[in-house]
Amino acid sequence: MESRIDKEQREIVRATEQRATTTLTMDVWDLVVKAISTGAYTITLPSVEKARGKIYSITLETASGTVTITDAGDDTIFSDVELTADDDVLVVYSNGTRWFPLLDVST
Repeated sequence: MESRIDKEQREIVRATEQRATTTLTMDVWDLVVKAISTGAYTITLPSVEKARGKIYSITLETASGTVTITDAGDDTIFSDVELTADDDVLVVYSNGTRWFPLLDVST
């Protein structure tokens, strides 16, 4: 029988990078998201509680519009971040109750 830790590690390897071209609700294992914007859309972070202890990186690789990063509604302090230029990036950490921006390079 597969242990919980083995299953978690397998899931991390499976979903280390997600591509986004339209609205996306991130799964807890979508640790890296690379977005391409051909218009305006939203990327929603996973539940802050379920993401406890994890770091997420969202990069706008090609910009022809705006990508808005929002939370799942369970962090009352998080403010939406807009990525609008090539190579804009947001890196956040969850402590289980709120999101902490570690890096916000957005215009």
